[in-house]
Amino acid sequence: MPCMQAKRNKAPFYRISRAAACLLFVLAMLTAGSGCRKNKINLTLNEIEGIWIRRPDNNIQYTGLQVQLDSNFADVLAGTGSNNFPDECRKWRNISPIRDSVFAYEDLGSDGKYYAGQFTVSIRATGWEINTSLRRNLEEGVHLQGEVQSWIRQ
Repeated sequence: MPCMQAKRNKAPFYRISRAAACLLFVLAMLTAGSGCRKNKINLTLNEIEGIWIRRPDNNIQYTGLQVQLDSNFADVLAGTGSNNFPDECRKWRNISPIRDSVFAYEDLGSDGKYYAGQFTVSIRATGWEINTSLRRNLEEGVHLQGEVQSWIRQ
């Protein structure tokens, strides 16, 4: 009889540990499957329309520049006192989605030329944010101010 009693005690523990292991496996699979997608946002141009304000970057004189993104372009709403980007000039043009939250566009540089680039829209604790990367025909190792910018939606 004592042997039978011991077997009965092991069986519930075995079932519980097996169920817990299965539950942990299912949770791990769900977490792994969603981990790749959690930061991706499928956005349209209409969803990112609005007023965007430039944050401090490596060209601090344009911090606070405001643009109104509308359709596939963005015009300057409020300059920063610099004559390079007067109000109502077209700062961004030919904005088009590439994938998820990544968009191609052309950015008006302070030299009056448009440069091809990409921006990524993300959601941060402070709100919606755009991080840009401009492609310029530069010699390797040469960097210009403003080639990487950060914008936040008002």
